Amino acid sequence: SKQSHGVHDFLEHLDNRGRVGSNPARSAGCRLRPPGARAQGAGPGRAQGGAMNWTDYWNQDTTIYANDRHKQVHYEGIARDLMACIRSPAARVVDYGCGEALSAGRVAVACGHLYLCDSASRTRERLAARLAGVRNLSIISPQEFEALPGGSVDLIVANSVVQYLSAEQFAAFLTTSRAKLAAGGELVLGDIIPR
Repeated sequence: SKQSHGVHDFLEHLDNRGRVGSNPARSAGCRLRPPGARAQGAGPGRAQGGAMNWTDYWNQDTTIYANDRHKQVHYEGIARDLMACIRSPAARVVDYGCGEALSAGRVAVACGHLYLCDSASRTRERLAARLAGVRNLSIISPQEFEALPGGSVDLIVANSVVQYLSAEQFAAFLTTSRAKLAAGGELVLGDIIPR
């Protein structure tokens, strides 16, 4: 199909670090360190009727961190690595599947606008309460990400997300991401756990 051909073309531009961009050589120094804690050992929650559902899992308190310090250090590392990928202080950045994003305030200072995107409504509510005073930050759902204007984003980071998506969902995410990226924009995929 035409859509699958477009996804195939898009995948051809992925480099060996899972990065997509118009100039992969320029982005060679930008790599997200696999944090591990965000997904390892975590099982999905149960949706109505007993079916497994990752959004339901992330909508509850999880026990994937040894303690609060472990969680803080984990998110500080993600923020540091994400900021290393920002090429301009005016960059429009999407952290897709952001989770609690405990260091999002630091990332927002490093870019023009930060979109924190998460499918878990409870996570978005907590982010909105904690980050209400940050003016260059928007908290969005995946549906709101899909509604962003084409070519309006400079960097999309999906860290520890891909393993939660079906092949069809991943293909749709790649197609949508490609449409949202501005000329020279980049997609960074990090912490991919093989199935």
